Amino acid sequence: MAILLFACKKNNHTPRITYRQLPSKISIINVDPVTQAETLQYEMDLFYNENSGQFDSIILGGTSYKFDYSLFNSGHKILLNYTNASLPYQEIIFDSSYYTLKEYNDILPAPNSTVRKLQYDGNRLIGYTMITDPVNDVSRSYTYKNDTSFIHKAHPYDNCAINDTLINSYYDMSISLSWLLFADVEMGCGSIPMMLRALPVSNYPSKLPFKLINGALQIDYTYTPDTHSRLSEALLTGKIRDNGNISFKRKIRLEY
Repeated sequence: MAILLFACKKNNHTPRITYRQLPSKISIINVDPVTQAETLQYEMDLFYNENSGQFDSIILGGTSYKFDYSLFNSGHKILLNYTNASLPYQEIIFDSSYYTLKEYNDILPAPNSTVRKLQYDGNRLIGYTMITDPVNDVSRSYTYKNDTSFIHKAHPYDNCAINDTLINSYYDMSISLSWLLFADVEMGCGSIPMMLRALPVSNYPSKLPFKLINGALQIDYTYTPDTHSRLSEALLTGKIRDNGNISFKRKIRLEY
């Protein structure tokens, strides 16, 4: 089951996985390029039940999402904040093998539901589409060549189109981190919801980014491990390619 594979449970007989692998808190922090002053943008608190091997809940930016697994075996579906069908809730849908996340949807009284679909080619994400109405529709397409990912972002309503070139590092982020949190930097053409940034979208390993190029802007990634060789912090430094001037800095800080 995908939800069971997001983290390695503690095993005293295997030293390599003695320590928790899934972060319990992820903080997204803006850093002033001049003063280095840090400002918290938002946090993700991940409550993973080691005994049941499942998430109990996730708190994103102060909003709590409680996980309901009652339909997981019959419909490959997890409900979030579900009370009854007449009240708003969210759902996460996996494929029949539980390898990849297929949809993340906001279920509202008809006809206002939002459908977000993900498509894969083997073990790699190749597409993301959010379907609501012409004002809010957002799409991403991902293509790959060697160590490079090409991401095309589109927001058709205002003719927004952006291309990112993402060069991957040799660091394996394993299945315990969300690739979209690191790879999909907000630079226009709509946004991917925080829930998809909190969860791994696939059970397969992905490489941490090394460099992202978007027109005149380049983002460099620097990683810091903790004492147990887990990712402790990622620093994203955006700079103008022509002159090297720093335009922004962001930290992704992980606690276990």
